[in-house]
Amino acid sequence: MRPQKVVCVVLTLALGSMVHAQVEQAGELVFADDPFAVFVLRESEQLPFEPGAPVYSADAVVTEDSSAEVDLFSVGATLNVAPNTHMRVASIAGHASRASADNGRSSMELVSGKLRAIIHDDSRDPFNVASRVGVAGVRGTDFVIEIAGDSVRLAVRTGEVEYTHRFTDARAVLRAGEGIDVDDLFAEHIEVGTWSQERLDDFFESVGGYE
Repeated sequence: MRPQKVVCVVLTLALGSMVHAQVEQAGELVFADDPFAVFVLRESEQLPFEPGAPVYSADAVVTEDSSAEVDLFSVGATLNVAPNTHMRVASIAGHASRASADNGRSSMELVSGKLRAIIHDDSRDPFNVASRVGVAGVRGTDFVIEIAGDSVRLAVRTGEVEYTHRFTDARAVLRAGEGIDVDDLFAEHIEVGTWSQERLDDFFESVGGYE
């Protein structure tokens, strides 16, 4: 009997109105289609959406029937968060007060749902989004990742993303115009396909948010 896998997509963000001692601000919440359908979980508190609210490590951003935009300026990234998504910031590279990121990367946890990460060309730190898969986004990368149950879907518009399947160490490198659909927790091989422009556009547009 094979060990059961646990899927975890990492997108860790810190949002909120309180300034935490010894914790530097990682970014801020920018916009929401419906401010009443977006909130932040910080420790035991649920905080309402506020434009410009600061984002700190270990905060979670939760969207219901609304998309949201987060500026993670500490790593030079813009996050478009789809409706019905739960994500949180795990660690920010370079901040000693936070849990260390793998290989010095800033990492986030996507618990469920879908998001688009736009890593700007001038990004200072490597950027990592983890799932029972580990997704590494390099500078200048624009990609969307979706977690639904045991399935992972990923597509790249620009740049390059490396996907590593946990438990099997199967790896794939995706470049512009390519995508993957993985629904086997024990996959030994990850097949990368070239997506049509229509499919790519539909996937990116399904996230919502803003360019």
